[in-house]
Amino acid sequence: MIDYKKAEQADKLLLESGVPFMLAYDDTAKHMICRAFGNYPTLKEFIVTMMVQAVVNVQSKYGEEAAMKELMGMMTEAAQQYCEATKGDEKCEVLN
Repeated sequence: MIDYKKAEQADKLLLESGVPFMLAYDDTAKHMICRAFGNYPTLKEFIVTMMVQAVVNVQSKYGEEAAMKELMGMMTEAAQQYCEATKGDEKCEVLN
């Protein structure tokens, strides 16, 4: 059984600790909860490392080309989400 109260507690404890961190999980309502704390270079390294870890399995099963396509797909999806968050329903010129 998933204990979401423990996830919330971990988030609170990490913030209180002052250490750089990245945390993401789905809550009971299927909302993506994301929190990151730290300076930009550290957070960027977290994100890049997690992207690589996420596609290692893709590479082992489907090869390097599939892994690279997946990484590029992640980048495109992130750019689209960024545009939606900052521009609303307006189209992002750079993605078109």
